[in-house]
Amino acid sequence: MLLQKIGKVNSVVNAQIITGAAALSLKGGQLEFRSLLKMYSRISHLAVAEKKEQLLNAVMKARCHISANLRPGSPLFDTYWEHLLDTIISVGDVHQSSQTKDSDVQLAAQDIAQLLRPLAVFMASNDMSVDAITEDESHSMLRDAWFNIVVHGFLSSSDLGEKWANELRIMAVHSPLWSLSNAANR
Repeated sequence: MLLQKIGKVNSVVNAQIITGAAALSLKGGQLEFRSLLKMYSRISHLAVAEKKEQLLNAVMKARCHISANLRPGSPLFDTYWEHLLDTIISVGDVHQSSQTKDSDVQLAAQDIAQLLRPLAVFMASNDMSVDAITEDESHSMLRDAWFNIVVHGFLSSSDLGEKWANELRIMAVHSPLWSLSNAANR
């Protein structure tokens, strides 16, 4: 697999491999696609921790390419949608202890930030506010993702909220409407 070459040459080649793999992944199978998404998550997490902007930019570009080009008819659509939401939901889970460090919370917030633009592009490209596309489980996952985004400091009054305001706004516009009566019935 092409991704095995990451780290073997230089950062420019790494970036090309990462972005090129995104284009190829749309024509591949589910197993390869899932592996690629996991690889992007690992690369992104390490790049956030080590402050490697070039790798972060490459993964962001790759994810946004997938987000802009994946359509509901694709067998990869649900896999990608669930991956984005599940990744945001699970970020920070390992940090939930009585001795949570501020640096761990900041790292988790930065990991979430790397998913906001791809999620916003995906939601806008496929108008996820239309109930026909999403199911109850997806609605629940999206609600949980929103919760985790807010818990990690993405508020309109925070620096993170201001920095990612455009993406958050796009996500809000393309999120399904939730009513309190629906939440109370569950």
